[in-house]
Amino acid sequence: MYIIGRLMRLNHKGFTLVEVMVGILITVTFVGAAMQALVVASLFKVRAQEYSEATTWIQEDLELVRFEASQLPADNNNCNDYGKTLDNALPDVEDRTPEDPNSNRASSLGSRPYVLDRDPNPNDDILEINYAVVRANENTAPVATLYAEVIPDASFACN
Repeated sequence: MYIIGRLMRLNHKGFTLVEVMVGILITVTFVGAAMQALVVASLFKVRAQEYSEATTWIQEDLELVRFEASQLPADNNNCNDYGKTLDNALPDVEDRTPEDPNSNRASSLGSRPYVLDRDPNPNDDILEINYAVVRANENTAPVATLYAEVIPDASFACN
């Protein structure tokens, strides 16, 4: 009886193969989920950086447009047409693509080439501008978009 009781106690020491396999499976599941979360987080970080650089790029161009709007001279003969005057006064910017010298500019955000598209729409004394930053040579959704209305200072001098 003593030998049988001792053998039974020896069988209860340690883990069985099934318990070890279940432990390994649970560990691998948690590690896999954590690695997937890291990959998704890095993807969001890259997209956020692209969006941040694209909006900065749009803001730089919009500041250029606002500067030109502040420099237009007041002219009572030009009332209700300052939007078109401002559109014509916008300078060409370096690095614009040759297809459309008035609206597109190429650049790289990160390591991929992007294009800034400025679509002006003069409306009386207001210049409505739709901006979009898209990947060059790809038909994908824009990285960043912005709609802005610029009113030249000279339009307030009209009678």
